[in-house]
Amino acid sequence: MFKFLFLMFKIFCFSSFLLTNLKAFEPNKIQSLEANFTQTLTSEDNHKIIYEGEIFLKSPKSALWKYNNPIIKEVYIEGNTLIIYEPKLEQATFSTLKEELNLLTLLKEAKQVDKNHYEAILSNQIYSIELKSDLPYIIRYKDELNNKVEIQLKNIKINALKNDNIFDFTPPSNIDIIYQ
Repeated sequence: MFKFLFLMFKIFCFSSFLLTNLKAFEPNKIQSLEANFTQTLTSEDNHKIIYEGEIFLKSPKSALWKYNNPIIKEVYIEGNTLIIYEPKLEQATFSTLKEELNLLTLLKEAKQVDKNHYEAILSNQIYSIELKSDLPYIIRYKDELNNKVEIQLKNIKINALKNDNIFDFTPPSNIDIIYQ
């Protein structure tokens, strides 16, 4: 009888742990995010361009977007520094952001609209965020050229980032560096 009660106690503790740690979307607890993404850009005349790649984010202000289809490109954001590396063009463009572009900040600023829908305003831009299984799944907004942008996240890992060095851009010696 004692073994049975002890087993029931362990099951209860484990269940309590799951319920406590697997609850609703809590963006303020996200310190890092890794995911595959599909980014669809639709122009006003309904022309679509689809990009695919991986995204890595780390709080407070580090991001790496690795595009692998239809072109290979890496976009590094560290604070207000933006680096766009285009291997095929053999160049990296360095610029300073006027306003913060940070998906983690966007998620943390989001306000719940209904069960699986959040909205956020960042740099006077409205973003719509849909959740799936309590994780950010689709982010939608209109860019400055009035294109509809949809970013779908897949294979999302929260707070699992192990390698901070991925945010360090080391330019190959054979590329041009452009400062804007």
